[in-house]
Amino acid sequence: MNKDNIMQIVYIVVGLIVLFIIMRVLKRTGILGKSRRVIKKEDKAKSIQDLRSMEQFNPDYKLGKTFTPIGDNAADLYAENLRKAMKGLGTDEETIYSTFSKLKCKANISEVSARYYLKFRRDLRADILDEINDKEKVILSGIINKLPEM
Repeated sequence: MNKDNIMQIVYIVVGLIVLFIIMRVLKRTGILGKSRRVIKKEDKAKSIQDLRSMEQFNPDYKLGKTFTPIGDNAADLYAENLRKAMKGLGTDEETIYSTFSKLKCKANISEVSARYYLKFRRDLRADILDEINDKEKVILSGIINKLPEM
């Protein structure tokens, strides 16, 4: 291999790395993603406020309610999945969405939130609000609002 071939390979590798970084940034900002749905400003603001005020994230929400519990093992698994999705560089929004989609009712959020706090000494709702953008908050709020109360 001569010097020109080596330089071409270096340029290709550097270009791929730069392209990968640009794609991650575009996905993180919501410019590049699966959903191209237009969301009205009023709906967006309401969904974001709903997510901030949802009492289901309170670990005590489930107390005194009749519901089908997911159990400590499942709650631990969901808490770990959510933490992995939010830890480090970037956020795996699809894991967050799929985890909440697996819950049977809104009281299950309280179970997961309690286990999340016990395992990581962190507030699940605060971590989620810090990690996802407004568009993603609207999507998550929609998933949670579709869950039955009990």
